[in-house]
Amino acid sequence: MVSARELMRKYKLGPNGSIIAAIDMLAVRAQEIKSQIMDIGANYVLIDTPGQMELFAFRSVGSVLINRLSMDRSAVVFVIDATQAQTPSGYVSSMLLALSTQFRFNMPQVNVLNKIDLLDRSVVDEILEWGGEETDLLREALMSNQANKLEADLSVRLSDILTAIGTIPKPIPISAKTGEGLDALYRVLHNVYIGGSDYDYLE
Repeated sequence: MVSARELMRKYKLGPNGSIIAAIDMLAVRAQEIKSQIMDIGANYVLIDTPGQMELFAFRSVGSVLINRLSMDRSAVVFVIDATQAQTPSGYVSSMLLALSTQFRFNMPQVNVLNKIDLLDRSVVDEILEWGGEETDLLREALMSNQANKLEADLSVRLSDILTAIGTIPKPIPISAKTGEGLDALYRVLHNVYIGGSDYDYLE
């Protein structure tokens, strides 16, 4: 399997073009890749997809690849950068992208708020409160942080859409660097996969 960097050199492509070419090639060989994964016999398989939404999630080949690689018990983990979601408008934007991905892939989805080690705990707690049941907290934060009325009205309307839909999983705070929150992520994923008691080998 060639890398995106090799495709750039071979076909004289830019970074985005090479990623698109690599994804298309992966989709063609998806069944072969899935067979190789199955042969490993792992209890869990994590597949890291390109983070550029417009190149993966919003192209039809992204859905094709996800469907071909998925098994009976699969889920999407949508990673939100905590530093991008620390403002009310940044949080709304991140959750709208999470919602778009959920609709595009039509699979169980878990949202995680990564890089919480880069923020003060009070900021992380505030972000989590915006996704809680008290929807007025996000509305008030949006109104107080916008520079003009038009921007405030748009932000509030977008947040109202998120609230009205009501199917967006609240993000789980984690740190890939320190490992904080990964146990909570495991429990949620375990509930998606199994819905019962834990595996013996993890006890």
